[in-house]
Amino acid sequence: MSFTSKTSRFLLSTTLFFLLITPQLCFSSAEAEEGEKEFFIALVAPSGAVNPDVVKVFRQTLEKKGCRTLLTDHYQDTTKAPYGYHSESDKVRTKFFVDALNGDAQAIGALRGGYGSQAVVRALKTAPLESRPPKILVGFSDFTLLGLYCQSTFGDHFLHAPMYYAAETQETSGATIGSGTSLTEVTDILKGDVSQLTYMLKPLNDKAKETTIEGSHLLGGNLSVIQRNAFGLLRDLSFERVNSLS
Repeated sequence: MSFTSKTSRFLLSTTLFFLLITPQLCFSSAEAEEGEKEFFIALVAPSGAVNPDVVKVFRQTLEKKGCRTLLTDHYQDTTKAPYGYHSESDKVRTKFFVDALNGDAQAIGALRGGYGSQAVVRALKTAPLESRPPKILVGFSDFTLLGLYCQSTFGDHFLHAPMYYAAETQETSGATIGSGTSLTEVTDILKGDVSQLTYMLKPLNDKAKETTIEGSHLLGGNLSVIQRNAFGLLRDLSFERVNSLS
């Protein structure tokens, strides 16, 4: 089963419960303005705390690939985080995410996933958000919830892809998650250097094998996050706005 899309279609991929998707195959993409060489991305940590050494390598890698980065000062060293697993309190994590949404960056990159985005999504319902052009939200794992919520509610575009954990940071982070994906794949999409994406969907059961996907928009990201929130924070969301982005 295959699916091909042009980058202007802003597709997300995963058929809930039926298809096995890996981070490298879950693409949402947008074309940068014609002739634009530098891409501006704000980095946030709406969930887990991070390691400054990994962040340093990560930022240097992005900047070598033509991305200008803005890093908020709210993230905490994993070894010293006063909020346990989280990078900061719910209130502070929400504030910096809202600042990134209201800011000038073309994209927002979540340094880590894990858990913590549910509290931010709940707070966004009453947050002081400004009218703005759509942004590309980049991240994976727990960030799936924020990405899908902002896509449905604000018309943003969600790119399910590794950020902080990637092939270029593996030596410093020691992590295997995301290590099979190069940040070049991500930055090429952000800057519009990729004109077409093709990926394979692997059916997991008989129902999936009987399913034909033709000209459809596939929503998703991290399957376990979607499953946990399908009847909660994602229950009342409408994704009809995806069609308006084609």
